[in-house]
Amino acid sequence: MEHAEAVSGEDSSPEEIKCSPQLKPSSNTAIKCLKCDKVYIFPADKDDCLAHLYLEHRLVIADVEDIALLEDYLQYWGKEFQAHEFEQYCTTMFLDQLPDGKYAKNEKYYLLCDILPQDYELRQRLKEKRLSEALKRHQFELTDRNFSKECLFCRTIIKGLRADYLDHLFDKHFLLVGKPEKLVYVDELLDHLEENLNRLVCLYCEKIFRDRPTLKEHMRKKGHKRINPNRREYDKYFLINYNRGPAAPTPRKQHHQKRRQETASVSTCADPETGSVDFDKHFARPDSDGEHDSDWSDWAADGEPSAIKCLFCCHLGDNFVALKEHMSGVHRLDFDKGHLLPELLPTGEGGQLPAPANVHAALRYL
Repeated sequence: MEHAEAVSGEDSSPEEIKCSPQLKPSSNTAIKCLKCDKVYIFPADKDDCLAHLYLEHRLVIADVEDIALLEDYLQYWGKEFQAHEFEQYCTTMFLDQLPDGKYAKNEKYYLLCDILPQDYELRQRLKEKRLSEALKRHQFELTDRNFSKECLFCRTIIKGLRADYLDHLFDKHFLLVGKPEKLVYVDELLDHLEENLNRLVCLYCEKIFRDRPTLKEHMRKKGHKRINPNRREYDKYFLINYNRGPAAPTPRKQHHQKRRQETASVSTCADPETGSVDFDKHFARPDSDGEHDSDWSDWAADGEPSAIKCLFCCHLGDNFVALKEHMSGVHRLDFDKGHLLPELLPTGEGGQLPAPANVHAALRYL
């Protein structure tokens, strides 16, 4: 890693000029409306373009935030809709309101979504294309040694690998941006952070301060020397987001959904006359075969005979009275009085019997 104390005016090397432009993410792309001649500059005018499609042409694009390379997506459908009407590709909906929210009966709208096989295939191709471009850029950033940039906080110029620059930010200024092996489009990310700092904006909470020393003190005391992971604008700089599907429900939401499903399942299987539930059917053990789900064979109802095992041997009595007769005759135990004959008790030193000589004491020695 090389350091310098002055800003250098060296020209970029041929290799840097050759590699960097073709690997940079698309920006400031002119996108024409899908139906009219109005032009928008992406990504800055993205929201204005989507609002125009809804307000002027009543077109809604489903899951637009999950579309990879939205500019390419719009350019593709722009060509299709120049020769075809919305009805040929879109789902038609009728709502009782105008685009501005006023009430109106049976107003027609159009939904462009991946239910259409052509749209689904397009989204998948764009997702693969975006991932391929990100991996290509990522590999370039890990190995390119022509990087040179002044530190965001001091006048040190770091030359070499981008990993060296990120290490400097963390080691010298405790600014945690991310691990080099997990980041992509690092140059754009650093430019974005530099722009925020120049505008005296905190990188984490995005509050604006009156001067740079106050901003630095705030970020130090509050632990805001890091980027906010909840800001979606930073998603494009983390490689893991390029191969991730739509966001899954949170654990809390999944828990509530599961509870609702279980409640609905139980309520729908109740007997309409008695209101009872077939527990054998709906609460069976996973390893049961479905026919013997409630195996209560080891339980005996009141009044039913049950075999009782002797305390001294393997004899089984049909009932308690018969077992007491067996223990009294064979083992000389008077269960009612709680006395065991002396010859059955273990002896201590000198042949002395332990006291007290009753059933409870005897059972401890058996």
